[in-house]
Amino acid sequence: EAIRRARVEDPRPEASAYYDAFEAECALLSGDPARAYELARRALGALGTGEALLRARASAISALAAREEGYPRRALEGFDEAFQVDPGVLVRMGAAVPVHILSSGGAIADEVASILSWSPRFDVADEGMSVAVNTDDTGGEVCFSSSTGAVLACADAVREGDETAEAFALRLARAFTAAAFAPQVSLSATDVSSLDGSNSVSRGGLDDLIGPGGLTD
Repeated sequence: EAIRRARVEDPRPEASAYYDAFEAECALLSGDPARAYELARRALGALGTGEALLRARASAISALAAREEGYPRRALEGFDEAFQVDPGVLVRMGAAVPVHILSSGGAIADEVASILSWSPRFDVADEGMSVAVNTDDTGGEVCFSSSTGAVLACADAVREGDETAEAFALRLARAFTAAAFAPQVSLSATDVSSLDGSNSVSRGGLDDLIGPGGLTD
């Protein structure tokens, strides 16, 4: 209701994209994924490149909405977009990313794959982004790729002399998770302060719609 009222009272045509993004998240949270997807994609078509973090959030909303509706390929498009800018938006939204995990085989690689499969950050699925685990007894690497095969992040580690296989697998899995959800663009001080999806620059009354943890009711 607050967003609808603010939209009606706001004379600025360029503000519509912001309201679309905010309404998309409300629609998703209220159980209307079809409306959420429509609004999020419309917002993405109008938001400027300077709104990188809000665009990433809108992409994430479209991904989650499409997945909820049963459209995995549309969902992956949104996930790919979000990961190219601000993967952490999915962490902040409490969302799991659909992935398929490929292990090179062996006790350590399989343990890393198992750890990641249980992570709340990921949801193992037939159609998803790719996690490739390659290790041997001395070290290993885990790489994360988009649905189109573009490598988004990698983490590698060398096993320490007295480190158990289980401890090394856990350390590598943690390093990979940190790398996978790190920002893909340089963030300004303003960007960092708006990681909840808000940004005070040139939004005027729009900020009143956003509480400290995200959208207000």
